[in-house]
Amino acid sequence: GDDDRLRIFGESNDPRVRSVGYEAGRRLVASFPADLGIRFNLGMAYGRVRPALRIGGPEADEATRVFSSILESGPAMPRWMEAWTSYLVAERIAEREAARAKVLAERARATGVDTDGLRARVAELLRRLP
Repeated sequence: GDDDRLRIFGESNDPRVRSVGYEAGRRLVASFPADLGIRFNLGMAYGRVRPALRIGGPEADEATRVFSSILESGPAMPRWMEAWTSYLVAERIAEREAARAKVLAERARATGVDTDGLRARVAELLRRLP
């Protein structure tokens, strides 16, 4: 969809292209705050998630904030989105907030989603957590 372009801009190696994507994403979220797809793709863009299937890059904290806002939005999200958002935040905070990371990883596991090897990723994260 059109909001997938946000993610594609975020994966660019050109910081100018990334900044255009970030600004477009912020404007879209401001205009359509209830659209979780736009927020999810903005989080993917900020976190440069797609290549590694982990949040990374210089905007990682902003990606974590966006994904956390999705999790706080309530139960009206697709299972795949709940699973991936929970996992991505859990992975990002695992070292500094192990208890919260464990709750989020369990939430991801409970969805039953296994796209792109998510089930194995969650299991590995849970093994690492105390």
